[in-house]
Amino acid sequence: LIFDGSNEYVDTGDPIVNLDEDFTLSAIVKTPVTLSNNNNFGTIISKGDVDNNFSGRWVSMSYDLEGDSFVLGIDDRVTKSEFFSSKVLSPDTIYSVSMVSVRTSSCYLFIDGELDGSFADNTSLDADSNASLFLGTRARSGSNTYYAMAGNIFAAYVYNRALSAKEVLQNYEATKGRYA
Repeated sequence: LIFDGSNEYVDTGDPIVNLDEDFTLSAIVKTPVTLSNNNNFGTIISKGDVDNNFSGRWVSMSYDLEGDSFVLGIDDRVTKSEFFSSKVLSPDTIYSVSMVSVRTSSCYLFIDGELDGSFADNTSLDADSNASLFLGTRARSGSNTYYAMAGNIFAAYVYNRALSAKEVLQNYEATKGRYA
């Protein structure tokens, strides 16, 4: 999938991912030729809904187009948690990125099969489990979208459980030579 950062996205409907239980979001992406954009973030995968004040019940795996890092975000209208990778992204580069959520405890970011970092997550996302899962954008107030992604998504995976570090590494090792 190729996204230009303006208005392309994929609405997968509800793939039966329950956000109040453990889950894993993974994708193989290629960053755009330039990492600066009019948007602050380029959303890779998101699920949930955001109101006009950018509050809502959502989870998102994105990259920060101004800071050149991956960013994970979770919001339940009360608490918002965000984590920015320590790895600095390079333009026009392929990455395997995974967000592993052990609900009401911790979220982990893996880049190319290796743990980049984690953050405490005490959000409660129980109300929006029927929302659509999007590739390339985040939903806002129904059908409006924002934080459009520039770049490519070669593959996207959603798991109804928290993958172990060993499983994340195995998935990376199994796919790392397939994309150029």
